[in-house]
Amino acid sequence: MKKSLITLLTVFLLTACFLLSMYLGIRTFIYVSPKERMQRDLAQVLGVNIEDYPSQKTFPSGYFYTVLQPGMTLAEVHDIVKGYEMVLHCGSRSEIYYYLSPELQDAERFELRFDDQGNYSNFEGEDPNSRTIQTFGCEPGLLEGTR
Repeated sequence: MKKSLITLLTVFLLTACFLLSMYLGIRTFIYVSPKERMQRDLAQVLGVNIEDYPSQKTFPSGYFYTVLQPGMTLAEVHDIVKGYEMVLHCGSRSEIYYYLSPELQDAERFELRFDDQGNYSNFEGEDPNSRTIQTFGCEPGLLEGTR
């Protein structure tokens, strides 16, 4: 009787600890990949909740796709798009951002395109398994000025 009571009490305490940790959001029992950890850290830097945006597996692409609006000035875009590992500008009309890594095989990449007046026009995402964004002729750094 005493042994079964101790076993029952132990199971109860372990269950209570597990439920409490889940309630508090402590993910001690769930594996978090290094990429997901970097994405969550980036979300904190950007001041956003990763779950509020589409395509959580490709964060921050879904976030930027959602918040950038056509017609925004270059300065407005640069105020929003932060925390990147590397950026290239291609001519005077596009920027390619590398997030989570400057290495092509590990990076989350997207391209932002601008019109002739220097205003944001569209977002071009990329499947990490089929790299479609071309960087030939691009140079390191942001586009400059508001034209």
